[in-house]
Amino acid sequence: MEFERMAAARFMAGRAERGLSISDPFQGNPAHEFCQEMEDGRNYALEMRRQGLITDEALHEKLKQLKSLWIGGRTAGRESRGAEA
Repeated sequence: MEFERMAAARFMAGRAERGLSISDPFQGNPAHEFCQEMEDGRNYALEMRRQGLITDEALHEKLKQLKSLWIGGRTAGRESRGAEA
């Protein structure tokens, strides 16, 4: 439940920042945006490991989870940036 609450609050804050109401359509390609977020997650996980915040095992698990969610560059309506975790 915490995840859902935090995600909803972030969504509403982002809409407010852009002057959008909840009924306004999403601007952009949601598949592309999702793909970029998974790629950012990979980079954050690598940085967490570099800083010693997570173990190698935790990094491996996070990367595996992110890869399972990533829908790929072409599927997201763009060319893949190519770098695999």
